[in-house]
Amino acid sequence: MLRDLLGLTLVAALCVAPIVRAQDQDKPKPDNAGQLTPVEKLRDLLKEYQKAQEEFSEVYSKAKTDEERNKVFTEKYPNPEKFADRFLKLAADHPKDTAAIDALVWTATNAMYGPSGRKALEVLARDHIASPKMAEICARLVYMPGDQAPKLLRKLIAENQHTEVKAQATMALAQNMLRSGQADEAQVKEAEALLEEVVAKFADVKSFQGTLGEAAKSELFELRNLAVGKVAPEIQGDDIDGKPMKLSEFRGKVVVLDFWGHW
Repeated sequence: MLRDLLGLTLVAALCVAPIVRAQDQDKPKPDNAGQLTPVEKLRDLLKEYQKAQEEFSEVYSKAKTDEERNKVFTEKYPNPEKFADRFLKLAADHPKDTAAIDALVWTATNAMYGPSGRKALEVLARDHIASPKMAEICARLVYMPGDQAPKLLRKLIAENQHTEVKAQATMALAQNMLRSGQADEAQVKEAEALLEEVVAKFADVKSFQGTLGEAAKSELFELRNLAVGKVAPEIQGDDIDGKPMKLSEFRGKVVVLDFWGHW
């Protein structure tokens, strides 16, 4: 769990930096002397969060034992939930400003599983469904429990006209359905159709690793060949004595497969 949270911290840090740079490049002059614009307020809030992450990472890297690392994590980790209300307030105070959607996207992607993240998703679905920036939240909706994620993804597919948003939403909806643990036969078939649509229409759209087309093909292979009840694909290799073997040679017998390797 700790390792997963640290991984999310690194991803969040990488996501924050481009936004901060973008805000630095676009610094509107205050409407009134001494008063910050919404864009400047967002820039400062992002910098504050980024600084907290950097301070946490520095202290954590110096910890020598698991006990010290756990202590640092408990005391220093900049939990996004502690910042989320301030991002939401910024968006609520300036709903028509360009900073509003950036603040909502930050909250939805960094604090998605808390009340602030769910509130941000509600506002995004209500006020910003047509924005190209909605592509940024789709992948994070894959593992979100409940019906809020699939409802939002379906709405994006139906109403957003930007290719990247439609592509990301289509892929995320299929994955959300397959990973919910509650998909019935009809839902599995729908997910398969969505993945085929990604391959046919959005294969070249970039994903976190590679393209959506590559990711969808991988999902389809797993769905069609590695699901419970499917015949296992042929596996060839050498046994512990160095003799060639095939999995099909053991058909009709109880077989335990143990995959491992060195990286």
